Amino acid sequence: MAAGAVTIKKYSNRKLYDPGQSRYVTLEEIAEMVRQGKAIRVVDADTEEDLTSVTLAQILLEREKQKRHPLPVEFLRQLVQYGEAMQLALQEAVASNWEALRKAQREGEKQLQELAKAGGKMAEGWLAPVESLWRGVAPRGTGEGDRTAALKAEVEALKARLRELEEKLSRT
Repeated sequence: MAAGAVTIKKYSNRKLYDPGQSRYVTLEEIAEMVRQGKAIRVVDADTEEDLTSVTLAQILLEREKQKRHPLPVEFLRQLVQYGEAMQLALQEAVASNWEALRKAQREGEKQLQELAKAGGKMAEGWLAPVESLWRGVAPRGTGEGDRTAALKAEVEALKARLRELEEKLSRT
């Protein structure tokens, strides 16, 4: 198990204890840790025997009981019928395809991130002219358009007055 794995101790009374958090945990909490991508390791508190696979199978069994994500009956029947040979074949198939699946997932995430970056840059390029136009246009019905027009007229009047004063100064 990977370094940094959360170790859970299982006691003879079937209670599960997380020494890192100094508290008892439930199967559902362990399932949530796994869903979050945390590496877990479940060991017998007395013998240190690794009970991780048994605990994960127990989580699957609890899900099956609650019918949250039921496994196909035919799959379960064959698993029981062919026993260890089926389990080994299944483990082998999953192991051989798991890394390829993870690689495809990482590549897909990378491409989505690149697309988002490129899309963001394209959006910025498209938005810049729109924003400059928007800054020059006041929303209707707010009175801002009238105020802008009045300010522009006032600026023009001041420019005209300034030109007049400059002409008078240049004549003197």
